[in-house]
Amino acid sequence: MSKCKVTDENKLLEEMFPFGHDMINIKNGQICLDSIERNKRILLCDLKKNLTEEEIAKLNCFSMKDVDIDSPNYVNEKVMNVGFDKKENYVARINNWTDLKECKPYYLDGKGLGKEFDFDYQPDLEGHPGPSPSVILQALTMSNANDGINLERLETIGDSFLKFAITAYLYCAHPTVHEGKLSHMRSKQVSNLNLYRLGRNKRLGARMIASKFEPHDNWLPPCHKPPSTLHPRQATDTQEHSGPPEGPMDGSGCFIPYNLITQHSIPDKSIADCVEALIGAYLLECGPRGALLFMSWLGIRVLPRHSVPLAPDHPYVQTVLRQDQSKQKPQPPPSPKRKSEVSDTDSNCSSEDEDDPWKQQQDLVPDHDWSWRGRPVGSLRPYRDEQGNWMQPIFGELKAPPSPLLRYIDDPEGELDRMLSGYDDLERTLQYRFKDRSLLLQALTHASHQQNRLTDCYQRLEFLGDAILDYLITRHLYEDPRRHSPGALTDLRSALVNNTIFATLAARHGFHKYFRHMSPGLNEVLTKYIKIQEENGHSISEEHYLIQEDEMEQAEDVEVPKALGDLFESVAGAIFLDSGMSLGAVWRSYVNLMGAELEAFSAAAPKSPVRELLEAEPDTAKFGKPERLADGRRVRVCVEVFGRGTFKGVGRNYRIAKGTAARCALRHLRATKQR
Repeated sequence: MSKCKVTDENKLLEEMFPFGHDMINIKNGQICLDSIERNKRILLCDLKKNLTEEEIAKLNCFSMKDVDIDSPNYVNEKVMNVGFDKKENYVARINNWTDLKECKPYYLDGKGLGKEFDFDYQPDLEGHPGPSPSVILQALTMSNANDGINLERLETIGDSFLKFAITAYLYCAHPTVHEGKLSHMRSKQVSNLNLYRLGRNKRLGARMIASKFEPHDNWLPPCHKPPSTLHPRQATDTQEHSGPPEGPMDGSGCFIPYNLITQHSIPDKSIADCVEALIGAYLLECGPRGALLFMSWLGIRVLPRHSVPLAPDHPYVQTVLRQDQSKQKPQPPPSPKRKSEVSDTDSNCSSEDEDDPWKQQQDLVPDHDWSWRGRPVGSLRPYRDEQGNWMQPIFGELKAPPSPLLRYIDDPEGELDRMLSGYDDLERTLQYRFKDRSLLLQALTHASHQQNRLTDCYQRLEFLGDAILDYLITRHLYEDPRRHSPGALTDLRSALVNNTIFATLAARHGFHKYFRHMSPGLNEVLTKYIKIQEENGHSISEEHYLIQEDEMEQAEDVEVPKALGDLFESVAGAIFLDSGMSLGAVWRSYVNLMGAELEAFSAAAPKSPVRELLEAEPDTAKFGKPERLADGRRVRVCVEVFGRGTFKGVGRNYRIAKGTAARCALRHLRATKQR
């Protein structure tokens, strides 16, 4: 029976692979994809041996340099492009505990005051006292507290930096993963659910200020216990409760499910917001490195982690050895406190601690402080490996990955110069000269351009550049002397960081002239969009993106090519990597491209057309349900303004169609007012 099965498999393989199937492997009734690729390489190698040099030159399959990837000595260049530093850089720092720096107060640590803001400024963290207590208090105060401070502004900048930090780490840590998978990995880490879990693990909810200060309801003087009337009575097995639950009551006699003095209720989303606000606090006070270390302490993977061996005379090793020797000697058990030693004014927040003798003994014998003087910033508690050697974990730093240039063809540098001939004008526009021009080629290459055999396409750089521009613009708005409110910061951020703005700026500065793609559909959309932009002087106004029909009763949205906005972001990512991961280099280049928009929008934050229409006609404007058009590609949305008419918008999806209908209605309302 088994012989018949093998015979059938051989016949099937001969039919599928008539030129040879020696390397084909079958597992669980399925052909392995790796074996198919290996078999194909062997067949091509045999074919090449039987051809002349003229015939080989005519075939595209032999245009690349011969690389034996089946060889045990083969090194995949992409896999090696991991952007981590080496642990050897930290050996001297770990084993040098005598060089101590004096801890400066938070109000004397410098912070670069009096200088122009620099995105790359990083204070020295050795001896740094950390964030100011006032900033920490602000990050822990919710807006519900009705206090003079709250966490909303810090949350905005912390959210932006969190996205950038995770994006940079994923880009450096996974050099072969495509942009779609990276976006999925990032979304899981920046989600409110993940941030809530991290904040809950650090018990941030117990430290937050979540309610208004009411002395009669939620304030307890120091050294006082909560009144016994506020403790719910515990039911016993012999008691039967037929009435309502006994517990704290408010002034109207309503039951309160928790104790207002010793407890408070905080939504999960607020704890996630507090995590982002604390990230923003460490970013402002301790620089990017301090914020990254704080995020690593929370449990967010944004830095590489190294394990460095400790010297035998290290203070921690010597302390552990002394502890081990002292444990071998018999010690008397700790004596509990006598009742006469306990004062009536002792401060106790929970009655559970009074009845737990284990906790009382733990208070008498505190845990050993495992730290030591001179411990490097970013180092964790040492541990013993399997061989019994003491190892010191320490967080490293990200570094720019190696060049993306693939050397699978002869003279790749000459081919790179040929492909980038005439691109000097773009570098003059950017006011940045690339040291590694293969990054520029990658940033300008679409996935459809198969003639580029030197680099990948721009998708991974676009993933990186999107987070970079988001953080740069958000931080610029945060540092604005006008001190925008949290709501204005959010509106400005959404108005300036979107594909429409980036596509318009890319078209204005001629990025499309250097875009390498081979997609007829994309070329048609680009041509149409560039024509509209040139006719309107490259101004950023959504009014230009409407195609009017039926005397202003219906409008269709002009498709803004996403690839053009992605191009704007990918070039930012290329500059970031080429400059050694310098945010300042990206900002100096891009502030010249979008400085006018930054200033104009900061002076008057634009509103979305839907929001503007609902504010102008709050009671009369009503949007209808979306309708799919006959072509199956577009959606129509109607908005009815009572007494003014019905207006229709057409777009690729519901959001675009709804915005188009709102802009059509607003244009009609403005025209009516002018009359």
